Amino acid sequence: MTRFLFAVATIALVGIVSVFAQEPGRAEISGRVVSDNASLPGVRVSAIGAGRERSAITNANGRFTIPGLSPGNYQLRLELPGFQTITRAVAITAPGVVSFDFVLEVGCLSEVLDVDLGWVWALEHADAVVVLRIFETGGAQRWNLDQSCLIATEHVATVSDILKLTAPADARPLTIRVLELGDRPSYAAGDEYIALLRWQQTIGRYQPLARPFMFPVHDGRVVWTRSDAPGFTDGMSVEAFLAQLRSALLVREAHVEGNLTIAPLAQHNGWQPNRRMEPARPGGMKPGRKKPRGPFASR
Repeated sequence: MTRFLFAVATIALVGIVSVFAQEPGRAEISGRVVSDNASLPGVRVSAIGAGRERSAITNANGRFTIPGLSPGNYQLRLELPGFQTITRAVAITAPGVVSFDFVLEVGCLSEVLDVDLGWVWALEHADAVVVLRIFETGGAQRWNLDQSCLIATEHVATVSDILKLTAPADARPLTIRVLELGDRPSYAAGDEYIALLRWQQTIGRYQPLARPFMFPVHDGRVVWTRSDAPGFTDGMSVEAFLAQLRSALLVREAHVEGNLTIAPLAQHNGWQPNRRMEPARPGGMKPGRKKPRGPFASR
């Protein structure tokens, strides 16, 4: 019986690995794929090279095997929807078995998703409403959030006016760092905006609520394309725009505070919070209440 000497090599996710053996024949690539220390089934593993492509799918234990490979240079590609695709170079110079352990990372959000839920929603959910001018732009990089990650470009901007700043609550910065989703930035040094931003606590950076809430300023005039906010028009001066925006913020804050004080006021007047107030009946009596009795009761 012919015996083959199997050479087993385990590598990290970088570099090129060569497989050596003493006898001619075919090679085999096998291994295991995990994510967050758990086996990852359903990953498509493809070996591309030597004029052909062979693939396998990881099983319930995250393991795969691609047999029957002739010597040559291969690109090993791992793909699973929702995860980052990784590619590694493998050089097979002799028959044998080479084993890889891979770790797949959750895919990062990199495309611009402009979810515009309206002007009123933006006023309520913005952590900061500021006038800013970008003076420095960095390269795109990966930013890890609590349960996800994103690919974004970091901009550093000076702040000339603050209309709202709820996070971080203990700072009134003259400069802020803003992330623009994606690896192809559209904001550039020298650009000025009136911006509605959210605060990403995990990474300590601001991020636009959405691109429609970054209002460009050109020659002291604001570019405005919305139709859901009365009182604002395209080409307004920055001063007039900010005055209108301050009024809108005050109205929104008063509305929110009014909703928050309904329950205490009702309780003070003898009503229980969250209890539905029923309309009064003729004569001032409310349903469910008995007519008062006693020497001072009206007859």
